[in-house]
Amino acid sequence: MLRFVAPLLIAALALAGCTEWVQRGISPQQRDRELAACKADGFRKVPVAEVVVTNASYYEFSREVCHTQKNRKTGEKYKRCDYTPGYWTPPTESVVDANSDARDAMEDDCMYRRGYIKK
Repeated sequence: MLRFVAPLLIAALALAGCTEWVQRGISPQQRDRELAACKADGFRKVPVAEVVVTNASYYEFSREVCHTQKNRKTGEKYKRCDYTPGYWTPPTESVVDANSDARDAMEDDCMYRRGYIKK
């Protein structure tokens, strides 16, 4: 299942950064000024709120995967096993901006109100 979902997720993330605000008759410089004004307004109304997120520790159990192979020279079948030992992963911490989604929504709303569309 994961091997089918992973390529779609990668493609979606790659395309997510490819949008651009456009409006007929507006130069790129004017668009950039208005986008900067909307971003500044977003930061003024919804400031950065750094939050520490802790991911729990966990133990990855050992695994043994066995499969049958055929000897090329003799044609005999034999069993081959690959062993991966278990390991402990300690907790990790990261800092995220809890307001980034709200600020992005405000920036989008500001640009839409100014007559821009995303392409």
